[in-house]
Amino acid sequence: MDSLVVLILIVVLVWSATFFSSHYVSFAVGDSMEPTFLGCALLAINTDSLPQDLASGEVVVVELDEPQNGFDRIVHRVVENLPGEEKFSTRGDNDVYYDFPSSIDGYFPYSAFQGKVAHYINLPLEACNDMGGED
Repeated sequence: MDSLVVLILIVVLVWSATFFSSHYVSFAVGDSMEPTFLGCALLAINTDSLPQDLASGEVVVVELDEPQNGFDRIVHRVVENLPGEEKFSTRGDNDVYYDFPSSIDGYFPYSAFQGKVAHYINLPLEACNDMGGED
């Protein structure tokens, strides 16, 4: 298992070095985005993205009003973006309904937007269990 952690750290360092300040690297853990993310994924999050430019189908990181299942952020797909009202809705690929009840009328305000997933790599679930992650 130690070699897997070392490999992940190498990937993170090399990957993050290519993106400079406009990206950060994080993990996503959970089944809400299956089959896209298979339990554990290494994510490159673009922080230069603007919420008013989000398109349906893009995967984003959203900060929650209140933690849900121990997480203060989620990684889900945009369903609808309403720039005039400065809010957007999301849904996990494995979910039927809109996200958590902390959202406003099924929508999140633009202030909850943390970035857009630019790239991802699915990893063995043990990698996220050892490192922590976002759902």
